[in-house]
Amino acid sequence: MRLVSAAVLALVILIPLAGCSGIFGPTAQEPSTFAPGVSNERVTDAATLAAANRAILQNTSYTYVRNYTQRVDTEGYHYAVNHDTRVWVGADGSFLYHHRGVVTGGEHPSEHIDGVWANGSIAVTRTINVRNGSVTYTRYRPPEPYSAANATHNDVSRALRGALVTTTWNESGTAYRRVHANTSETRRWQASNGTAVNLTTRRTATATIREDGLVSSLNTTVSGDRPLPVAANDSIRSNGRPIAHFRDQASVRYRELGTTDIPRPDWVDEALAATDGLSFGQTTAPRLRNASS
Repeated sequence: MRLVSAAVLALVILIPLAGCSGIFGPTAQEPSTFAPGVSNERVTDAATLAAANRAILQNTSYTYVRNYTQRVDTEGYHYAVNHDTRVWVGADGSFLYHHRGVVTGGEHPSEHIDGVWANGSIAVTRTINVRNGSVTYTRYRPPEPYSAANATHNDVSRALRGALVTTTWNESGTAYRRVHANTSETRRWQASNGTAVNLTTRRTATATIREDGLVSSLNTTVSGDRPLPVAANDSIRSNGRPIAHFRDQASVRYRELGTTDIPRPDWVDEALAATDGLSFGQTTAPRLRNASS
């Protein structure tokens, strides 16, 4: 082991503390930290950021809003789906989930409204088939049919890999960063005529990050071309898998942290009455929906 001379040690000791940032503090090679997994310039570890986001939401009430659309188009086939979700979550894990899903095109167009109300000891669900006006109910023992965390998932760890900081600001004494990711991937696929083609998928994501790691908003887009899924391909009776253009868009927001109250809609009493005497997980037979509920 090489020994350090006393003269060198003396020089180190005499260096004023004000100039010691390169020795005791961050160096030029160490990016300054803004939030867990995020530097002042970029997202350095999206998994760490996702964990910080989950930890913040785990111990508080909040309102979750997600809007999702998907479009798939090729000659003779047009498919579209819209999902609108809102979840009110309590600090104790109780929640009210409301979702509306509309599918157009394809062989099975549909429109459903789904609800889940859970208070920790009991959970009840309601599913409305808007097209025929029927409703069904189910009673569960939590954590079934799913937890608040599963109902309010945010795909931070995948969407924000390598995202760069584009905007910085302060609001009421709290620092925020807006980040943006833009990636693409090209894969080789077999076209309907048997030839090989290169098809590209493009991904973009924009998010707002609070200095403690809360990802308060996340917008993602995935678009490109790929062979039509087999099930959809059967519906147009094609001999091969034609290339279709697809576009998925999602917008997620977290609101009213610490101030969200969990509503108890009237249909909860209807669900409890309808499922009285049924086993957990057993669904009622479809019945006509009360238009006022």
